[in-house]
Amino acid sequence: GTLTVAIGDATDHGARAGTMVTAVKGLFNILVEEHDLRVVIRRATTALKNMHLGNLYMAFALVKLQDNTLRLVGAGMPGALVHRASSGQIDQVSLSGMPLGSLVEYPYEVSEIQLHPGDTVFLMSDGFAERFNPAGEMYGYSRTKEAFTEVANLSPADIVDQLVAV
Repeated sequence: GTLTVAIGDATDHGARAGTMVTAVKGLFNILVEEHDLRVVIRRATTALKNMHLGNLYMAFALVKLQDNTLRLVGAGMPGALVHRASSGQIDQVSLSGMPLGSLVEYPYEVSEIQLHPGDTVFLMSDGFAERFNPAGEMYGYSRTKEAFTEVANLSPADIVDQLVAV
């Protein structure tokens, strides 16, 4: 009865980033039954620190949806955007936290929000807002929010198609 979603973005590129992604996927599969999101993040960070991967980290967000309650915790990821179908407004949910593998004792915060029929949640890595257009301009978080506002009433597949095209 619970939907669990994870989104991550490893530092570095190539094999080094692949090592981090593989490690986190394994940890996520082991820890997915844990209900306390802070425990998941702390255990994952501890395990990664114990692997002695050097300066490899992973921005990560973990979300659990049960009934109409969405619980979110972030480890270096940008906040989530929630489009409220009833009002058309966008709520921003902060996901502040240090990336996985960095600080074991960081006091991660869990955000909890109520969702209503038709509400849409947008999770992203910083790569979405920090991409550049052909003129060398960064897309930015305010334009990301505007773009999401324009498409939030569409189907999930159409939202993805529209946001990828911006």
